[in-house]
Amino acid sequence: MVSLTPNPSYSLTIRIQLPHQAGMLAVVTHAIAPPEAALDPSTW
Repeated sequence: MVSLTPNPSYSLTIRIQLPHQAGMLAVVTHAIAPPEAALDPSTW
């Protein structure tokens, strides 16, 4: 299997400001991608 590395051709940076409330990051990530999608938190 080929190892994929993020590069500018398919990466995205989003900067947002959230209220300091439990669950807000989950609300945002759910809006970006469905639960079965792979979001790589190591690049956050």
